Amino acid sequence: MIPFIQAQNKIRQYEYWLDADYASRQTVSVTPVAKLDMNASIQLTGLKTGYHALNFRFLDTNNEYSSISTHYIEAFSGNPQVSGYEYWFDDTFSNKTSAAITPTNTFNLTNLDVSSVTDGMHLLAIRFSDISGKWSAIQYGRVFKSGGNVTNANSISGYRYWLDSNFATNTYKDMNVTGHGLYLNENIDLSSFPKGGSHMLNIQFRDNMGLWSAVQSTILLNTGGGTVSFNVVSGYRYWVDNDFENSIYKDVNPALACVSINENLDLISFNGNNRLLNVQFKDASGLWSPVISDTVNVLTNVGFNEIQINRDNIQVYPNPNKGEFTISMNREIKDASLYITNTVGEILYIERNNVITSQLIHLKTLQPGIYFVQLVDSKSGKTLNATKMVIKK
Repeated sequence: MIPFIQAQNKIRQYEYWLDADYASRQTVSVTPVAKLDMNASIQLTGLKTGYHALNFRFLDTNNEYSSISTHYIEAFSGNPQVSGYEYWFDDTFSNKTSAAITPTNTFNLTNLDVSSVTDGMHLLAIRFSDISGKWSAIQYGRVFKSGGNVTNANSISGYRYWLDSNFATNTYKDMNVTGHGLYLNENIDLSSFPKGGSHMLNIQFRDNMGLWSAVQSTILLNTGGGTVSFNVVSGYRYWVDNDFENSIYKDVNPALACVSINENLDLISFNGNNRLLNVQFKDASGLWSPVISDTVNVLTNVGFNEIQINRDNIQVYPNPNKGEFTISMNREIKDASLYITNTVGEILYIERNNVITSQLIHLKTLQPGIYFVQLVDSKSGKTLNATKMVIKK
């Protein structure tokens, strides 16, 4: 199976100049790349004090230039230093607090006067001035003022859960959790769980200030025999073009929350280009997903149709691990990204690279459990391959 890939232009050179002095431009050649992350030192000695326009443009492999990108910079006659600051809350600029400091290159602001601020959440605005009296851009951040004498870091004090939209019947549990995270690993009372079909389990956490988190929801299944489980994929089927009547079904055993088809599909009965491969997944309750379709080609070799699928194999080692592991590929993969998700599809880690071969990952904060490592094409967003990873502490 070979996807269609359209060739694209690549950047092979860039040039820059100051103000309108294009004749004195500097030209830099680079190895042709589709995306260029500039990380270079630019010598701008001898500039006159004041503002200047720094102009860039890029040349591609078709010898066509991009539009000009202009950035404004300021040249100082001496060493710029921070000499003061002022801050205010919400939109009360007239009540700002101002202070002068001994001029310095770096300054850490550690104490803020919040005596005039009411309890609750507020928007903090702050800006700094330099020795020439010029102000920086305003920086914003959210702050929370507690009404009590709270000296410890915030933590989780309890949680509540309910099924579907029945919030009035929610069950609350007290907890005493130190730190900022919680890995919930206990039995939840679902004795009144409706028999048959799928339902939504909603969970919400409360901190020791009495504030509630956003609601987290997931689908649960009850097969009618008293067994409750998270929804999983139990099988899939596939067919070519519109030939649904001859679809081929495969069981997924054991059932999984995330499935990557990593096997040879039986497509020996068709050949040619621009054929449509359709795949559909079935969950544990017997419901089918929407159809996923993609265009494929068949390579014909001495009368035998050889389909190449998922040749970008992912290896994770060690597996299981304690949150420190290496992800390797059997070849260089260009324009791809690595995703690590949990069993409900939440993205916990992403690494975007132009070329992926091997990657050492440090995620010791992940809780023990099952995770999935996916290789995703950066252009189309399609998953090229995926594998399961287990973390044990």
